[in-house]
Amino acid sequence: MTLFFSSYAFDKRLLGNLLANYSKPLLLDNVLRFKREISILLYRHIDLLMNDKMHFERKTKELLADLDIPQASYPHPSQRKKLFDPILKELEGVEISSGIISRAVLERTKDREDYKVVFDKQPKSEALEVQGPIQVLEEETIETTSLLAELASRGITVGVAKDLITRYPEVLIRNKIEVFDLLRAGKSSMISKNPAGWLRSAIEQNYSAPANLETKEKKQKREEASKEAKERLDFQLNLEQYQNTKNADPDTLIWYRLEKWKKDFTKDNGTLPTHEQIKHERDRLIAALPTNEEIQKQYFGKVLFPDDLK
Repeated sequence: MTLFFSSYAFDKRLLGNLLANYSKPLLLDNVLRFKREISILLYRHIDLLMNDKMHFERKTKELLADLDIPQASYPHPSQRKKLFDPILKELEGVEISSGIISRAVLERTKDREDYKVVFDKQPKSEALEVQGPIQVLEEETIETTSLLAELASRGITVGVAKDLITRYPEVLIRNKIEVFDLLRAGKSSMISKNPAGWLRSAIEQNYSAPANLETKEKKQKREEASKEAKERLDFQLNLEQYQNTKNADPDTLIWYRLEKWKKDFTKDNGTLPTHEQIKHERDRLIAALPTNEEIQKQYFGKVLFPDDLK
């Protein structure tokens, strides 16, 4: 038997493009997270251009040309700003093949005639350090560092996390982290494409928690409402019992105890009690009945109706 082995090689043009960084691999998982087609175009463009750069700037008008997008569709700076604002939010904090996009913002040009996109890149080594324990810096409090670590562990870069902590109150940030964790635990499609981007937008735009999601705040409110409802019901029942006891005829209140006394008397003495003995025991039981003040304290723990004591 004769064995034949095949061989293959890159086309020289493909190999040349790869070596010259004209063509390069992409992180497919990141690409699939984007909601907008232009986000994918810009991500590929930035991934290529920032391979050997830590900082990149480009006017929006020129960037449209780079991406082969007709400038006639966005002739005014305000239109281009509206186009790129949500795209840059999607890109900030996203990993590219040579690092992490730590900053992606729009800034006004000096001549005020256009906007420019500004990108900063963070090396992957620094981003990986964030996933582990964060050392407490002298100028940061323990609370701030803890919050920084919580944001970083959920995919937000250090630079973005610091900016969020500076601009928004801690209680708001922790509330959105809680909502994020609940959505992630439930594998919600709301955050599946870009979890870190969703969390950042939730903080910046103060997203409301979905109606079917029970946060600690909602749980606390539900428990408080349930407690208040139970207290109202208990009070109503106690009030009815108090009014029934207060308005009841004394003979009705002592009837059971008087009948038991008669039975015990007959058993112990072998004869029925006389009318005088029954009347004496009746008067004693009535005299021993609790006063209105004592009844109120029994049902409410205190006197709620002082007018009833008169």
